[in-house]
Amino acid sequence: MSAAVPHVVVIAFPFASHAVKLFRLARALAAAAPAATFSFLSTAALLKEQQKKHEDTLVTNLRFVEVPDAKAAAEVEAPWVAVWTGGPSALLAHLRADALRDDVGDKAASRADELLTSHPGLGSYRVRDLPNGIVSGDMNSPIVSLFRRIAEHLPRAATAVAFNTFPGLLPDDLTAALATELPECLPVGPFHLLPFPGNDDTVETSADPHGCLDWLDRHPARAVAYASFGTVVTAVAGNPEELRELAAGLGSSGAPFLWSLPKESWPQLPPGFLDLERGKVVPWAPQAAVLRHASVGAFVTHAGWASVLEGVSAGVPMACRPFFTDQKMNAQLVARVWGFDTVLEEPMKREAVAEAVPLLLAGDQGIRMWEKMQEMQRIAASAFAPDGGSRENLDKLVKIVCGEL
Repeated sequence: MSAAVPHVVVIAFPFASHAVKLFRLARALAAAAPAATFSFLSTAALLKEQQKKHEDTLVTNLRFVEVPDAKAAAEVEAPWVAVWTGGPSALLAHLRADALRDDVGDKAASRADELLTSHPGLGSYRVRDLPNGIVSGDMNSPIVSLFRRIAEHLPRAATAVAFNTFPGLLPDDLTAALATELPECLPVGPFHLLPFPGNDDTVETSADPHGCLDWLDRHPARAVAYASFGTVVTAVAGNPEELRELAAGLGSSGAPFLWSLPKESWPQLPPGFLDLERGKVVPWAPQAAVLRHASVGAFVTHAGWASVLEGVSAGVPMACRPFFTDQKMNAQLVARVWGFDTVLEEPMKREAVAEAVPLLLAGDQGIRMWEKMQEMQRIAASAFAPDGGSRENLDKLVKIVCGEL
């Protein structure tokens, strides 16, 4: 990195939607530091997709560099800032993996419901909530080995760690535990609200090819349940039985629903389901805009961290059916720590869905959840105000990556 013209290289974790999330942060950094050059190392598929999608709004100092894969080279001796796009609780679990293994040993199954109270920052989570490969599952898979390397190098090699969260969102004990384990922690989220050209409602609304927002306009406030289980990795699409249970539950809930589901999964839906008048199934939806729509009052989700942040930022109560990686810890945060108590247990059953949706939309508990979510929404909305915590952290991150700190 030259002192005269800073050159920042952005390298995405090669898994699922991490590259897309990091691309948002790269755009915000490039917009905030026009004198620096930013190179986003990308696979060919992401490069073509993102260039086409954002060609009218990309700042000129952000360029794509096509690579078949990306490896960090320690011999370059460049400052390294890590960006964790997933749930912060899961990162703490990976950092504490050795201690957790020493504690739980080979008794993960018999201690599944035991709270991790002896591990600072993890006391609200159960053994069963830990990501695969920490105390159970395939301990030698490539992805688990990669996370072990991350946990080993992150505390001693990173200059700072940026998170897709905002000050005031996480429990104090989790925030303190991360600060103890890591170098400087910078909450710079929610990523979908990052300030950069083109990241506004006008652009997002124009990308609504299936008419989701127009359909929502025809419904009263807080009347519609929105369901989505991810865009890049859609766990429920690979689980036909649970997919049918979710469909049956939405169908019998009595509520209007909008469901974002990849089209290749539609043949697995129950006969006649796509013809229900009070439902709309689409292959893709502008999720952040959908969740902000006044008619949406419930969010049925896999608890991916980006989806959780979009739900929080929109003030919409959630019912979570987590599947893997950080999702179980995220769902526990939503249900137990934030007090929304609507986890759809594994395996997901139609009765649980049919009960949860009306509760979120109109029940007394749903109203209490809604009121609490509105407060969280206000905190999220202020994150990028001139004196907001995420705005200040983003400014600090710009100085770090441009070599000014």
